Amino acid sequence: MDSSLQSSHCSTADRSCAETAPVIVVGAGPVGVHFANRLTESLPEQSIKLFGAEPELPYDRVRLSDLLGGRRSWHEVFTPLAVDQPNLQPFYHCAIREIHTGDSCVVDAQGRRHSYSKLVIATGSRARVPDIPGVGLNHVYSFRDLRDTEKLSARCVASRHVVVIGGGLLGVEAGHAMARYHTHVTVVQQAPYLMNRQLDEVAARYLENSLLSSGLSVRTGAGVRALLPDPSNVSAVGAVLLRNGVSLPCDTVVFATGIVPNVALARAAGIAVGRGIKVDSTLRTSAEGVYAIGECAEFCGQLYGLVAPGLEQASVVAAHLAGRPVFYMGSMSAARLKVAGEQVFSAGIVSEDETTLTLQPVVFEDNKRGLYRKLLIYRGQLVGVIAYGAWDEAVRMQEMVCQRRRVFLWQLKRFQRSGSLWDQGDAVAAVSSWPRAALVCNCRSVTRGQLSDAIASGCDSVACLAVTTGASTVCGSCEGLLQNLVTGSAKATATPAPVVALTAVSAAVAAILLVVLTQYSVPVSSSVQQMSWWELLSTDSFYKQVTGYSMICAGLLGLAVSLKKRVLIKRLGHFNYWRLWHLGMGVLAIALLMLHTGFESGDNLNQWLLYDFLALAMAGSVAGLAVSAERQLGLRQGKRLRSWTHWSHLLLSWPLPALLIFHITSVYYF
Repeated sequence: MDSSLQSSHCSTADRSCAETAPVIVVGAGPVGVHFANRLTESLPEQSIKLFGAEPELPYDRVRLSDLLGGRRSWHEVFTPLAVDQPNLQPFYHCAIREIHTGDSCVVDAQGRRHSYSKLVIATGSRARVPDIPGVGLNHVYSFRDLRDTEKLSARCVASRHVVVIGGGLLGVEAGHAMARYHTHVTVVQQAPYLMNRQLDEVAARYLENSLLSSGLSVRTGAGVRALLPDPSNVSAVGAVLLRNGVSLPCDTVVFATGIVPNVALARAAGIAVGRGIKVDSTLRTSAEGVYAIGECAEFCGQLYGLVAPGLEQASVVAAHLAGRPVFYMGSMSAARLKVAGEQVFSAGIVSEDETTLTLQPVVFEDNKRGLYRKLLIYRGQLVGVIAYGAWDEAVRMQEMVCQRRRVFLWQLKRFQRSGSLWDQGDAVAAVSSWPRAALVCNCRSVTRGQLSDAIASGCDSVACLAVTTGASTVCGSCEGLLQNLVTGSAKATATPAPVVALTAVSAAVAAILLVVLTQYSVPVSSSVQQMSWWELLSTDSFYKQVTGYSMICAGLLGLAVSLKKRVLIKRLGHFNYWRLWHLGMGVLAIALLMLHTGFESGDNLNQWLLYDFLALAMAGSVAGLAVSAERQLGLRQGKRLRSWTHWSHLLLSWPLPALLIFHITSVYYF
């Protein structure tokens, strides 16, 4: 960290009276730091003071389970402040004890007064510990902050049997992390199944089986009545007594039974408080100039216990203070973790019981591969998703749920067959084709457009994108998408040669056909002696048969593209070259048609045959242009246009065989 940003403790003389009143942030967790960084970016001249009660530098609580499990080092959990910003002044190990809204100032632990122009409360939450007998015994811990992690890391080596009380997201992560030294771990969950707020019963069963296979024990539907002391050491825990009378001997207990928002500071200041600090759509509290963000904030009766909504709220307040009309409309709950090497994921609505909406569940399950995926659809829109097992599309699915994007019938049919909404992993393989507003990093609310702009500005690595945009710096699950975007962006600059040729030929054919369709007829000679060579070909019986059957052969040779598409998928060249072959045969067939008809349209069904063939050729050339333009239009619009032109081309081909048979039969018959 830059020397100008080193922490200032409470003993530092207060300079606020001599300066313009700064924006004060109470809370140096991920949300408070994110707000300070965002406001610094928007208003670099704005003075900001950041107060943190803990002695450590700001750190990321999301990574504490990885730290406890040995999957991350200590330095990887710390969250840096924006560097080279002298107007951003951090105060660590310096808690705020009082807020005086009438005087627009706060008082720190040493009695120092700090005036503010705006105050942002980001005090977060603390671990909820149930009021049951025995919670004060030794070797009983909660799992919430860095100190808890330090204590559990030290205790992990000496423990033989750990009981984790709480089978939610945090409890499952803590249980898996505590088993790193082959310590026996039992997860006790009062609900009927694990992670009942993020998963359904089927996904929870997969998760439970995974924990069991990794050596953990699980007890669901089991509440805790009391903690019992160790007979040989009455000051330490010795067992957990369940409500059904079963006693689980243990030497360590970890509570992961939820969180309680830290609202005491706001309540003492007379700010409106419910379960959390009540805020409006600008995250403003009932006090003038005071905002609340993160786990301590209550919006429309909703509390958010995950970091991503807090980061979103921080960005909203920063934008609002910078003068932009931004409003907070609530956040989508999403959870993603790895347990025993398996991915667990959920986003949005995960149960029909939590809403009055009539939802359509669509399920894919593969027992052999241990995959389970469930979509919840409301009026064609994706509103919820649950998954167990590796899924490359998880991040894109979360973005779809967040934006309530439409899911089409054919996508649902594909999902039921293969477990994927897209062909061949298009959701991941074409990150650069995602909409600009699509979220790639949901934790930091970083869109594909922001990442593409960073790449255009010179970022050529995932590390550079992480520093510039903050993407992948929370849970790290989007690192693969960033790598795909970095490597894919370089490839996107050069258009493949077959695509260039396809564009040129398609455009040329379309132009020729427009001329032919608008000015098809040519002057006819009044005398046989003055007939042009094409009129001689079109009137001579032998040459008419040659041009006619040659035209049919050209059409059949053009259909070889279907063989390549359906049978010889990985052989005989790139498919774009076969598209060129198909188009070339179409051009040859048109030329032979002109010679066959002598530029005469004919009558009745023969005329319909001619116009149908020309319309078919025109649809084919437009389809070729659509394929070429897909890279510029983006994945969604490009596929929609390509699909429309493709089906138009096929539709126009259906009458052709019947009309052709009628034409040949009538010619030979008469």
